[in-house]
Amino acid sequence: MSYKNDFKAFSINDNANVVSQEKYEESESLLTGFPPSDVPTHLLNKVLRQASTISSVVADFIATRSGNDVLDDGNIVKLTAQLNKALEQKITTDIPSASLTQKGVVQLTNVIGNSDTLAVTQKLVQEVINSLREYTREEID
Repeated sequence: MSYKNDFKAFSINDNANVVSQEKYEESESLLTGFPPSDVPTHLLNKVLRQASTISSVVADFIATRSGNDVLDDGNIVKLTAQLNKALEQKITTDIPSASLTQKGVVQLTNVIGNSDTLAVTQKLVQEVINSLREYTREEID
């Protein structure tokens, strides 16, 4: 299913009326902002393209991962929640569970068992070592 993304990239055509990246980085306006009365169109287009391109990419990620439309309705709380949902979805679907042959997410445990999917904590390992040392001392004495 295709979800709606209201955030569109601006001036992305190969022949777009924008300054080169080099000229943009050298522009005094990058540090000071535009002069009050004379905004060079090609420089403004560059600024709009940079801001709109990244927002479009992030909005597309949100729409794809969260399964919701991303609307330009000014609702920051909703957009933040959608971003969080998209990130959680990415983590839960794209990061596999760890195994002996595959890197991934591991659940820790602090009890001894025979699971191939749980990893013991350092504290549990130390407790087992200490217990074995004590048992060995008792057997030798």
